[in-house]
Amino acid sequence: LAYDQVGKHDLALNAYEHAQSLGFLTPYVLFNGGNACRSLGRSDEAIRLYHEALLLFPGFAEAHHNLSHAYCDVGDLNAAERQLRLLLRDQPECYAAAFSLGNLLRDRKCCSEAIEAYRLCLEYAPAYPDAWNNLGLLYSGLKQFKSALACYHHALSIDSCFKPARQNLAQGLVQEKRHVDAL
Repeated sequence: LAYDQVGKHDLALNAYEHAQSLGFLTPYVLFNGGNACRSLGRSDEAIRLYHEALLLFPGFAEAHHNLSHAYCDVGDLNAAERQLRLLLRDQPECYAAAFSLGNLLRDRKCCSEAIEAYRLCLEYAPAYPDAWNNLGLLYSGLKQFKSALACYHHALSIDSCFKPARQNLAQGLVQEKRHVDAL
């Protein structure tokens, strides 16, 4: 872990492989090995390691979540979406997974499903300004400007320095012809 934390992912991976060769095979060793592989751009290997970790510990939420990111890395968005949905089916409180699913669905133009994912995220993490902001972006794209502005305001009530929400709020106010408020 220390090597990983200082960005020496090659050394971290060697340490994880050595631990495995000594029979120290835990889901956490496999998970951290997968993380090191992703950091090195070896997402196919990361996918294998995350799967192995999940065989040992099926409820390992972070492994499911990082597996979905590894699938995105290799361009398998269907597998990434499936992985996030499986995780959220069993552990809906994993708000980071709901946020990732919302982002994936938003990028895929599945707006109503993305809104549901962000709402699930906010059910468990109501003080997450990124989710409020991204929900606002969806509403804006659907031309529901009042809802979008409310989301941006809510994000800013949580973190008044949150630049994306501040910029999106200003753009939304300009779209609503409320130029003075946008200043």
